[in-house]
Amino acid sequence: MPSFRSPSRWGRRLLGLVVVSAAFAIAGCTEPEKLHPVTGTVTSGGQPVTAGIVTFIPDSGNKLAGNSIAMIEADGSYTPVTNSKKGVPAGKYKVTVSSMAPPGADMGEASTTIKPGAVTPPKSGTGINPRYMSPDTSKLIIDVPSTSVDGYNLKLDK
Repeated sequence: MPSFRSPSRWGRRLLGLVVVSAAFAIAGCTEPEKLHPVTGTVTSGGQPVTAGIVTFIPDSGNKLAGNSIAMIEADGSYTPVTNSKKGVPAGKYKVTVSSMAPPGADMGEASTTIKPGAVTPPKSGTGINPRYMSPDTSKLIIDVPSTSVDGYNLKLDK
């Protein structure tokens, strides 16, 4: 026959088990952050930027854990992905534009897999001013979702 020492001791153990179980249930049941569709074009001096990467870096007040990134297509268009899904969570972002593309970067169909390796030189005609490569000097700010007439188009100075 099992020995019961004290109902209060078993009560504390049961309460502890319930609290730990609830914490795991809450952590596992949180909904993923809603992603908003974002598409735009990148131009420099009025001409489309033909290759590179656009990175959305959460502003200090934004709770997003990671960045949203996009490859710039040959026509200057881009569509960022976040955690392997198309779109960007709501919030304010500093935006960088880089003409350096890592080898093996695969942004097709909501993939953010970038294979390790050295960066490759930009394709000719990208013409991106180096100041846009750093969040400290870029000065490109985007609010998602946008109510701006230009939406998510990025117009860079040469």
